[in-house]
Amino acid sequence: MKLKRGIPLIDQHDKHGFWGGKFGGSFIPETLKKPIDDLTIKFEKLRKEWDPLESTCRHAS
Repeated sequence: MKLKRGIPLIDQHDKHGFWGGKFGGSFIPETLKKPIDDLTIKFEKLRKEWDPLESTCRHAS
């Protein structure tokens, strides 16, 4: 996988969390796998909602 310009690195991983074919992934204890996966899902959801929130905050001040 080749990294692309103009696209944030965080958005360029494959379904296993690897960048460039062999870098990335998660090296965590099995007991943390579910909590980390849950946190990742919540992070992705909130990350997509950040732009409207930031815009609202700018107009409010």
